[in-house]
Amino acid sequence: MQAAPSSIDIKLRWPQPSGITVHSVGPRRTLLLWIDGDEVRAYCNLCRHLPIPLDGGTGQLDRLQCSTHGAIYDPRSGECTRGPCVGRRLHPLEAALDGDGLRIRGCWPPD
Repeated sequence: MQAAPSSIDIKLRWPQPSGITVHSVGPRRTLLLWIDGDEVRAYCNLCRHLPIPLDGGTGQLDRLQCSTHGAIYDPRSGECTRGPCVGRRLHPLEAALDGDGLRIRGCWPPD
C-alpha cells in the first residue's frame, strides 16, 4: 500500500539569482527551483521514469536532465521531452511571492 501524499509549505529568501537550485524540504526530499528573471517554477526533485532525484544531472535554463537515464525536461512546463518518460511531467509545486520571500506549497507525491 502506498503512503498518502504529504504537504509542504516553506518560505525561501527572495530575490534569488536566475538558475536552478535544489532545496531540502525534509528527510530524503528536495525540490527543484528554476528561476529565469521573475519567472519561477518549483518541482518535486523526482524523475518521472523512476522516483529518484534528478540531482547530478545537468541544470541549464533551457532544460533539466536526469543523470540516471538521460530524461530531459522543459523547465517551464516540467514536461519530459526526451528519454524514457516522454510526455510525463515533473510534479509541480506552487511558487508565489509572499512579502520578502518565495512561498513554495504543494503535495509531495506518494512514496
